[in-house]
Amino acid sequence: MSALMHPVGPRPARVYWRRRIVLLALLATVVIILANVLAGRGTAQAAQDPAGAPGAAEQTPDPQTSPDAGSTAGPAKCGEESLSIALSADHRTYAAGANPVFTVTLTNTSDASCVVDAGEASRGILITSGTDRIWSSLDCPATENAERTLLLPAGGRDESVVTWTRIRSAEGCTDGLPAPKPGYYQAVASLAGVSSTAAVFELK
Repeated sequence: MSALMHPVGPRPARVYWRRRIVLLALLATVVIILANVLAGRGTAQAAQDPAGAPGAAEQTPDPQTSPDAGSTAGPAKCGEESLSIALSADHRTYAAGANPVFTVTLTNTSDASCVVDAGEASRGILITSGTDRIWSSLDCPATENAERTLLLPAGGRDESVVTWTRIRSAEGCTDGLPAPKPGYYQAVASLAGVSSTAAVFELK
């Protein structure tokens, strides 16, 4: 310890102190350089792997480019531009006492899904004979199927069957109307502003 604090040698003490100071300065410089090199390596690794760096923020998907963006809006309602309706009768001629049975087909003609209410309170079938209005399914719709919401995919179809019991009707479920007579009739289906072509049939 005395040799460190009191250098011994043929030269003056200040020479040995100067050498010690220079040596300590060189050691300090080497330590600083090594510390900077190690710190630089750590920064470069953190830049290459930000997810693994402490405190690195997670990347949030851009809502404009996210696949789920706007998915909560849901499909649009089927309208005249996306819906077609067709009606067909199971026979061309019906014997006395035989009830006509109609098949109503809804088709989504667009390239996207759409929603439509095809219940008895929305979908109508009108039967006429010349200018005589005979029967409409909307005059007295069935309450158990008043609403029937459908999600039709692009090109999707839905079929429903309706039987006409050969009665005459008027708005408000009026009773006691005269029964239709033998002859030619036509039936048309309508929904959401879209109507089918007429299906012509004969009652005997």
